[in-house]
Formats: sequence, C-alpha cells, structure tokens
Amino acid sequence: MEKHVNQKHPGQDCPAEGIVSDAEKEILKKKKRIKKNNLIISDLRKLSDDALKILPLKDFWDFKKKDWKDIQYGTFGKQISPRMKRIFGQERFQ
Repeated sequence: MEKHVNQKHPGQDCPAEGIVSDAEKEILKKKKRIKKNNLIISDLRKLSDDALKILPLKDFWDFKKKDWKDIQYGTFGKQISPRMKRIFGQERFQ
C-alpha cells in the first residue's frame, strides 16, 4: 500500500488501514464463490466417456452410504448408472 501511495499519490500520507468503498462492497457481495465443479447437467450429458472418467467419482457416488449422492451430480450419475459403472468399474459401486 505504501508503494502505491508513494508512486501514485506523492505528498499524501499512507493510511494505516485500507478503506473499502460502498461500490466495492456491493461487488464483493454479488461475487459468487468458486465451486470445485461448476458443470451443470446439460454440460455433463455432452461429455464423452473419457471426459467423465477425469471427474472424481466421489462427486457422484457416496462411498460411505454406497448410494448415489443427493446433489445434481448424483442424480445425473443415477440416470446413466450403467454408463458410469462401465466407465469407473462395477467393483467401485459395491
């Protein structure tokens, strides 16, 4: 901060704390968190088997409950379960 003040605003004192304007606060409120997997169902349907294999199986399958997850990825996996079992291997779903 001091470097910025010295270069861009010579002759001014550097404030001890940064001040966030109301406009900047609004932007921060509207900014959404980045999720690990931002694909939607229509995107998942377009993926080839090789592309689906790259995605982590834990996003689709709950290993503790031995069932599909309740989120949209689990629902998608359940809808195409024969394909998922062929891609990841039948033994991983037991």
